[in-house]
Amino acid sequence: MRTVLLVGGRGGIGRRLAETLLQSGWNVSILTRANSFRSVNHLIRYYHWDPDKSEFDPAALSDVHAIVQLAGANIAEGRWTTKRKVQLYESRVTSTDFLFGQVQKHKPPSLKCYIGISATGYYGTTTSEKIFSETDPPGSDFLAQLCMGWERAHEQFTQLGIDVWIYRTGVVLDTASGFLTKILPFARWGLLAPPGRGSHWLPWIHYRDLVEIFRKSIEGIIPAAVYNAVAPEHVRHIDFYRTLVQIIHRPMLLQYTPPVLLRVLYGEMAYLLLEGSRVSCQKLIDAGYTFHYPEHRKALEDLLGQRQ
Repeated sequence: MRTVLLVGGRGGIGRRLAETLLQSGWNVSILTRANSFRSVNHLIRYYHWDPDKSEFDPAALSDVHAIVQLAGANIAEGRWTTKRKVQLYESRVTSTDFLFGQVQKHKPPSLKCYIGISATGYYGTTTSEKIFSETDPPGSDFLAQLCMGWERAHEQFTQLGIDVWIYRTGVVLDTASGFLTKILPFARWGLLAPPGRGSHWLPWIHYRDLVEIFRKSIEGIIPAAVYNAVAPEHVRHIDFYRTLVQIIHRPMLLQYTPPVLLRVLYGEMAYLLLEGSRVSCQKLIDAGYTFHYPEHRKALEDLLGQRQ
């Protein structure tokens, strides 16, 4: 079985995907900025790259069948200062441009497919009753423009004559990393409150569904295209938080967090917490994917290991 190269494979989703691919019989390599590698799995090979220094180990492309580009600085870490916005752009767009240049230069003959990750922020940080699909235009705010630039960088790989998938993901639910790890401690202390009034939508997906979608793309089961990688259910923040505290048998501190407080604390990034749209996954369903976790309660019960 040939190799899947994970870029950003040391992050939460990357680790989950690596485990699944190994179990499915794939060889897995990880492209990392680290100069020394402490492998958690001896079956995984590690290769160094650093786009900022134009460093790349071409051995990473040996026998590679698929590249999955997951790299990108955490969008929710720190205020969106001018400097931070540049970092977010470079970690996504500039690094993907560099990766494309290296692949184009070395022309690995075994490469057949490329998967790039984006976000539902492509449609803009806004709250409305509209349900966004893949044919809708991008928004005009910073996050939308960042996603649009990232997707343009991914699309370059079509020039190589290979299949290209782009997934606009919602919030990925996982107790090992990401969104849930931020709010679970507050929920367990009985101090959880939804951001703002909680009436905005929360596009989400269970990590197992996302990993399975990636695997099926690599194996050619899902046709190459741009897809929204979100669960079928539309849920508001307030309802998601209520379900969470019910499952762990804790109270909810307040019904909302004052929006003005979040804007003072986080500046422009507060809109990431205070706004959210409904996003359709119908195209992915039409492509043949069946969600294992289509409802947020089922997803949370699975992740928290509890049942009502």
